[in-house]
Amino acid sequence: MKPIGIPLHQLLTGVNYNILLQGSLQEVNDLVIHSKLVQEGSMYIAVKGDKTDGHQFITEAYEKGAKFILINKENLPSIDLSLYNDITIAAVSNTRECLSYVVNLFYSDPSEHFSLIGVTGTNGKTSVTTIASRVFQAFSYNTGLIGTINNYINQTVLDIEKTNPTTPDCIELGKIMNLFVEEKVDVALMEVSSMALKTHRVDCCHFATAVFTNLSPEHLDNHKSMEDYVQSKLRLFDLAKQAVVNMDDAYSNRVLERCKGKVITYGIINHHLCDLYAKDIHYSGDSVHFTIVHQENEMPITIHIPCEFAVYNTLAVIGISIMHQLPLQRVFSILQEEMKVEGRYDVIEGKQPFTVIIDYAHTPAALENLLTSVRKNPSYRRVITVFGCGGNRDKSKRSVMGSISQRLSDITIITSDNPRFEDPNVIIADILNGMEKEKENYHILVDRKEAIEYAIAVAKADDVVLIAGKGHEKTQECNGRATEFNDKTVVEQAIRKLRF
Repeated sequence: MKPIGIPLHQLLTGVNYNILLQGSLQEVNDLVIHSKLVQEGSMYIAVKGDKTDGHQFITEAYEKGAKFILINKENLPSIDLSLYNDITIAAVSNTRECLSYVVNLFYSDPSEHFSLIGVTGTNGKTSVTTIASRVFQAFSYNTGLIGTINNYINQTVLDIEKTNPTTPDCIELGKIMNLFVEEKVDVALMEVSSMALKTHRVDCCHFATAVFTNLSPEHLDNHKSMEDYVQSKLRLFDLAKQAVVNMDDAYSNRVLERCKGKVITYGIINHHLCDLYAKDIHYSGDSVHFTIVHQENEMPITIHIPCEFAVYNTLAVIGISIMHQLPLQRVFSILQEEMKVEGRYDVIEGKQPFTVIIDYAHTPAALENLLTSVRKNPSYRRVITVFGCGGNRDKSKRSVMGSISQRLSDITIITSDNPRFEDPNVIIADILNGMEKEKENYHILVDRKEAIEYAIAVAKADDVVLIAGKGHEKTQECNGRATEFNDKTVVEQAIRKLRF
């Protein structure tokens, strides 16, 4: 249920603002940052983005019926106030920073009504939040999930349009959290991206627990430097009451410096620094077996995802469980059930005599972790990797990923992965810059469907085919168009064409 009739002064409580024009309508019924979505009586908040500035669309918002407009003070000289009648226009120092406060007040501080757990890091966010949500559900908690694949209450996808790949924009996030309150959610898990933190989307969220998985170069096209990326991630720990931290990551000490309240540390390598760690790790065909150590108690566990990052994800989920006082024996039992996450180490079932795994690995660290884990599994003979790199994104990672794949794969097939507005051949050339040309262990197939079909065709008994980069995604973005494309569907179709 959308709030109705919130007084303007109430929405700007605690914000330094100036009223430039005063209209007759005093209560706000809707918040909008995209002028095309304005309805009669909306409050339009003009936000300056990387590509467009919302201040350019003030007139359009007014003509569509906006009765309140919030602008940046610095933009006031470019706005002719005489063009607008019976509308309230207010100015603040920074509408982007102000937005989360306005949304939070509009929805009456929704995250105060449930326990909010934020997970950040370069890799692992989706797996940790998804698995943790299933653990809470097994204990009969009403659970919300905000993340890359979709937004949920328990297993039900929310009927709210998803506009950002990971963390929603402020208004979308407000709608989701308001729905969580209406549906009496007990625990909500949120993937928190670096850009969400940098652009103040979650400033007013009350995080009971923050989780740090790992950090490696990513999104440097947006952040411009690794330090800016790190600083953005660290903001989450200023907002949280307690934290769960991976001590095997090089940035763990910087995270700890920002933590408040209780902290649970976990890891494998730096186990002497950890409250919770894994030892005696062994891989089999479809599982990884290891021992969890916590407070001098040792508990064996088997996870049906045979890779090292599954061990780290499991430790993070157990850390969350400890923070929220869930009985560990029952948690262990739940974790040992099938915990498949769509597009994350997704093993494709079939009659083929080789293994096919689809994974979202689209960063150098994720691809290296995936390939290293597969290499440790004695069940596999040859490793065949299909991957590409996204267009109009950080170019620096392309050659690095090419080098990693060539070093750790027996065969690499380089292809397209959401080229967007770039020429796929240029992207592939960047990938090839990191590879040794004299080695003949790679192929180039620009068409992703052809690349996957080729990998399936050349695979032999006991090989493993890794399809990396897109994971759960259902489209391929090229020249401004998103066409239907799903790695899993292509794999299944290719396997059905083969005779065994």
